[in-house]
Amino acid sequence: MPGWLQQHHGADVIDRDLNTESDLGDGSLTRRTGTICAVLTADCVPLFLTDYSGRFAAVLHIGWRGLTAGIIESGLAAVATPCTQILAWIGPAISGSAYEVGREVRDKLLEAFPGHRSRFSPSGDRWLADLPGMVEQRLRNAGVIEVGSSGRCTFSEPEQWFSHRRDAPCGRMASIIWLE
Repeated sequence: MPGWLQQHHGADVIDRDLNTESDLGDGSLTRRTGTICAVLTADCVPLFLTDYSGRFAAVLHIGWRGLTAGIIESGLAAVATPCTQILAWIGPAISGSAYEVGREVRDKLLEAFPGHRSRFSPSGDRWLADLPGMVEQRLRNAGVIEVGSSGRCTFSEPEQWFSHRRDAPCGRMASIIWLE
């Protein structure tokens, strides 16, 4: 059975191998076979992590709040593996052509990581934000070399994915990972 989280758009990553009663977090990891890590998304980025040897499996839920809180850096620290050995895969999420944010969100993201400036495009008095691109940028900035992406947009593919921005309220997609 998957280890479900009480996601809160933060930077907490739960180690499923420890005897912890907390499930408050936006990511989980395991080093044991058969332990299933899971996150739910409906526009946010599901980020899958492992290493070349398959010694761990982790999944993170990344929205703009989690990104500013440092969920990627928390996840990388929790797996305790050199970043050059990590394999990352960005799952379906809202794309930069569909994710419109206001100045306040843009300012908070740029305050957390000024390098994200290139991931915004003006859209009237708002901004289009490339959230998957920001995730990839942060991973590469941390030293992760192998970063793949589904390239799928939850907002613009209604027949395939739930999208909170398009259909709120809506369902969620479960992203799961485990070791065999």
